[in-house]
Amino acid sequence: MDLISSIGTAFALGAGAAAKGIGSEVLTSAYAMLKNAVVGSKPEIKDSIELLESDPASAARRALLEEELAKAGIEDEAVVQAAQKVLDVVTALDQEAAEVVGVSINDVRGASLNIAGVIAEGGGVQVSGSDFTGDISIENVRAGRIADDATTTPKDKR
Repeated sequence: MDLISSIGTAFALGAGAAAKGIGSEVLTSAYAMLKNAVVGSKPEIKDSIELLESDPASAARRALLEEELAKAGIEDEAVVQAAQKVLDVVTALDQEAAEVVGVSINDVRGASLNIAGVIAEGGGVQVSGSDFTGDISIENVRAGRIADDATTTPKDKR
């Protein structure tokens, strides 16, 4: 997962966990640290963060935030560390919190993972107990019952 996607995922998971009532002081603190690190260095991103917070499962709002992060050139080590802390805490608290955005990631230890185009009702992609040594790309995943005909899988169109 690239840096911008990791940060976007951390925001979506942190906001999603809070929306589901899954949380603790550790998560609240980690999420606040991430938000403060981003908004402190790039205040213009605050609106995109708040939009995602109002609907953490929205792929469009997450994409908008990631676009804003990329435009702003977010590469600060404090942001990277804060995003990783949110990912770690959410995973440790409740794996179901990750499913709010259609992705569940556990114990990923290295290299690169790119997940794109997930449309899911519940968990669409689950990565567990992995140790990547090269680039892994998972794209255009459709899972669960998806009502919109434009996003249904071939099986659903029978």
